[in-house]
Amino acid sequence: MSVKGFGKELRLLNQSDFDYLKTGSKSISTKWLRIYFKPSKNSLSNSRIGLAVSKKVGNAVKRNIVKRAIREAFRTSEFKDKGLDIIFIASPYIFKNDSDLSKIKSNIRKAVLEALGKC
Repeated sequence: MSVKGFGKELRLLNQSDFDYLKTGSKSISTKWLRIYFKPSKNSLSNSRIGLAVSKKVGNAVKRNIVKRAIREAFRTSEFKDKGLDIIFIASPYIFKNDSDLSKIKSNIRKAVLEALGKC
């Protein structure tokens, strides 16, 4: 595992990884995120994540803020060692009701931890 950030072993990298989660996976929805998860097809002890943040969320700056907040919440959680494949899909409404960046990051973190707690 790389010291900084997410190495390749912690990411869903290709279409077959995402397709694996399309069938038979469990899902959880929160106000800000939808999460699909399933035991990893690589049977590794590390969980792998994929992110889907559409242009409806906002411009590139806003999408990157959302992705960074999700990665950080996941990185600091205990679920990175559960052996799951997880896709996070961001809601387009994350920035619609609030413009306070710290509040948005806090809401995303709460949503990630709440959803992962249900895994």
